[in-house]
Amino acid sequence: MADRTITEIEDAVLAKLAGLTASHGVRQVGPYNGDLDLERFQAAVQQWPAVLVYYSGSSFEDHGQRRAEIMEFVIFACERHEVDQSQARRGGPTNPGSYTLLKAVADLLEGSCVIAAGDVFPCERLAQQSEIQGQGLSVYSARYGVKTVYLVPME
Repeated sequence: MADRTITEIEDAVLAKLAGLTASHGVRQVGPYNGDLDLERFQAAVQQWPAVLVYYSGSSFEDHGQRRAEIMEFVIFACERHEVDQSQARRGGPTNPGSYTLLKAVADLLEGSCVIAAGDVFPCERLAQQSEIQGQGLSVYSARYGVKTVYLVPME
């Protein structure tokens, strides 16, 4: 069994979400590298709507020589509307809205294997919440866990 890297799993999550560009008009799908504040999001998101992925940490379960790592990724659903704040959330004739993006992310990730291998389990949605609301922006996050298993060398 392979010891999967964070980058490998994150790249697989991003690949799974790439279809949102065609299906929902998302103009930016990529990793997020900053802190959670309005200025950082405005600088990070070059094209709206956007879906950004951030690795937030791992937890571990040991079962003898076998170890399970649950990698947690935060997926940000980012939308804006210059005139109507509710359309940033709910969508409108020209934009999907952050609610729709959250649902689209769940449809793609929840219960799916981002890597088709026996050591990577289906994604599990753990939580979702509002992050930034105001100034025409609507950013929600959804936290997903991806469980991988591998063998730990014993001496």
